[in-house]
Amino acid sequence: MPVYTTTMNWAEICYGLARHRAGQRLRAAYHKLVLPALELLDFDSACAEVYGDLRAKLGARGQRLGEADLMIAAVALKHDLTLVSGNTQHFRRIPGLRLINWLAEEQ
Repeated sequence: MPVYTTTMNWAEICYGLARHRAGQRLRAAYHKLVLPALELLDFDSACAEVYGDLRAKLGARGQRLGEADLMIAAVALKHDLTLVSGNTQHFRRIPGLRLINWLAEEQ
């Protein structure tokens, strides 16, 4: 079964690695061990359209969501994928998004 992540998620990982005192060593390990197991999904023009619709709908309801999280959700929706996160509370506001909390004891 393929495992996907978004380029936005990868950017967050790179940021964390850059801030870590062993970042260069960890980045090399990620490139060797983690990235080959993942398929990176880009935020393309089709995802941008989904993002625009989502942002407008949530904004009209007074429900804001961080830009990166909206972009990640748009990629998941565009590719008809289930979003897996340990922080699912804010993603629940997104209509049509399938969501799994990988930290929850029972699914």
